[in-house]
Amino acid sequence: MALPNQQTVDYPSFKLVIVGDGGTATIGVEVHPLDFFTNCGKIRFYCWDTAGQEKFGGLRDGY
Repeated sequence: MALPNQQTVDYPSFKLVIVGDGGTATIGVEVHPLDFFTNCGKIRFYCWDTAGQEKFGGLRDGY
């Protein structure tokens, strides 16, 4: 589930999609990997911040 220019990780990873309101600053999609250390080991969330404007609705559907 890693992005094309990122290395894969050898621990569990998850995709988290965040859809904002129409007045937020995100244009298109931004992806940020966040690593967490839990009692069960390390995990990674790929946080996908998507635009909330209707004109970018097709992007949301694609992701």
